[in-house]
Amino acid sequence: MERETEENKQLRLESENRIHDLKQRLSAIEGRADNIISEKTKVEEEASARISEMDKENLRLKKEINRLESEFEKSNLEKKEEQKKRSDLQKAVKNSEEKVKELEVKLNQLQIEVEESERTIRGLKEKTRDCNGPTTKKRTIDPSEEQGLMGLKMQWPAAAAVVASTGTIAAAAVAVYFSYGRRR
Repeated sequence: MERETEENKQLRLESENRIHDLKQRLSAIEGRADNIISEKTKVEEEASARISEMDKENLRLKKEINRLESEFEKSNLEKKEEQKKRSDLQKAVKNSEEKVKELEVKLNQLQIEVEESERTIRGLKEKTRDCNGPTTKKRTIDPSEEQGLMGLKMQWPAAAAVVASTGTIAAAAVAVYFSYGRRR
């Protein structure tokens, strides 16, 4: 029995040692588990914070993209409007150039007519001098006394003045019309 008791004591001692050893291992494992759990919690919090930051950044970037898209669309509209205005202005310039050319042609024609009128006036003045002769005194023309070609009563200086004033008025009208056309 003593042997049995000794064996039982020894077994009990070994069991207690083993229990004590297992308890130490268990507390070490529990300590590591606590460390792992706290690290996991810390990592989850950091990940959550980073995800939150990334969500905020994504939202900011989406707003920026929307703003840039609207600016791009606005810019495209302005560009199209500017191109239309440019096209309209080019058409207007082309029309103005055509009108200027037409006015220049008309002006040239009127200048030719004015020159012809001046030549006619000079010719009429010469004929008047020839008809009057080399007199130094002023002659008054009486319509009842004098008849022109084909029996028409005519006063040469009056006819010359009418032609000259008509040409002057026409030239002035063309000049005003031409200068007004350029301003448009």
